[in-house]
Amino acid sequence: MKKIGIIGGMGPAATVDFLNKIISLTPANCDQDHIPLIVEMAPQIPDRTNYLLGRGADPLPYLQECCQKLETSGAEAICMPCNTAHAFRLRMEELISVPIIDMIEC
Repeated sequence: MKKIGIIGGMGPAATVDFLNKIISLTPANCDQDHIPLIVEMAPQIPDRTNYLLGRGADPLPYLQECCQKLETSGAEAICMPCNTAHAFRLRMEELISVPIIDMIEC
């Protein structure tokens, strides 16, 4: 089974909600049937909205670092339960070889 990487912490409660949804929607009969997840909980990522409005630090270097950690850890795809972080998705994918699932599109 493929490992999914998750960049979390951009709204820690949103990350927990996302994880609960993955668990509850996975058709698993036992623990071993669940999807392997690697979670990078990174609440220190600068505010995405503030940056996009010209009022804060660029979150892209932090997001890219998270992607690289997840890829190195064996993630074969990456999710971000943060709408605003998707404004940086295409630039993030330039430095990694695994796809970032577009939550907005899904």
